[in-house]
Amino acid sequence: MKRGEAKQTKDDDNDNVVQLQSDMQALQSDIGRIGRRLNIIANRAVQSSRENLSERATATRETVAANVAAGQEKLGVAADNGRKYATKQTNNLRKQVKSRPIASCAIALGAGVVVGSMLRNRKSAK
Repeated sequence: MKRGEAKQTKDDDNDNVVQLQSDMQALQSDIGRIGRRLNIIANRAVQSSRENLSERATATRETVAANVAAGQEKLGVAADNGRKYATKQTNNLRKQVKSRPIASCAIALGAGVVVGSMLRNRKSAK
């Protein structure tokens, strides 16, 4: 190789190295920008997910509260109906006792004997 050609090759190599360094710096800059953009996108996705989750939690909380209120209302109605039924049956029983006091006493006595007998048998079985 001639001296001029060797110098030209060395200069070309130096130019290539300088260009490669410049390209690497540009690539590092591009990677930095990509990282920052990915960070922004990820933060937005996280924020959106938080908002979505918060909205769903609020909706679920409201649904549960509405269902509890409806259940309480139904329970209140059932309790009122139970009280009315018990009062009606108590009044009917009072009327029967007043209209037939001797028969009522005999039935109560018979029921007491049966229950007492069952309890006595139960104690002796143990």
